[in-house]
Amino acid sequence: IETGWELLDRRNWSNWRRPARVCVDETQTTPGRTTRYKEEVESVLKDILGGPEKIFRWAEDSGSIVVNACALAQNMSTDHGIFLHFLPEILENPFEVWVISFRHPLTGQAILHKNSIKAINIAGKDHRFIVISEATKGIWLCCHFVLLEDRDTFDTDRFGLPIHPQS
Repeated sequence: IETGWELLDRRNWSNWRRPARVCVDETQTTPGRTTRYKEEVESVLKDILGGPEKIFRWAEDSGSIVVNACALAQNMSTDHGIFLHFLPEILENPFEVWVISFRHPLTGQAILHKNSIKAINIAGKDHRFIVISEATKGIWLCCHFVLLEDRDTFDTDRFGLPIHPQS
């Protein structure tokens, strides 16, 4: 999120009595090809989605999300393109989904984000992913796909209101 926005709910995983560690899942999905340009990322996404966009059922109890290949490609690192094949798995079977609310102190505008949290073991190495979406006119749009390369924990990303799994 851009600077200047205030986080409205600072409760985190420990306040909600969630597990301290995110379980690492095994996967049958294999990484995709390396991407160097935004156009390549968009092309890979279109292949995965079966077209320019797709609506996913976000976990069994967390609503739906629209993934638009062009919009997501513009907001992600091209280095993470090889991991895009895991996007459906992260959305449809996350470890947790958190709703995070922000308010702009000058305008009073409020926005909501949902963070889908998932750790996956890929070829013997653990990788941690966050898919961030934003509510726009009542529709959840996928806006960021993040690989946490330098950390072995999600502690600073698990805050707000956990909506999946149900407590």
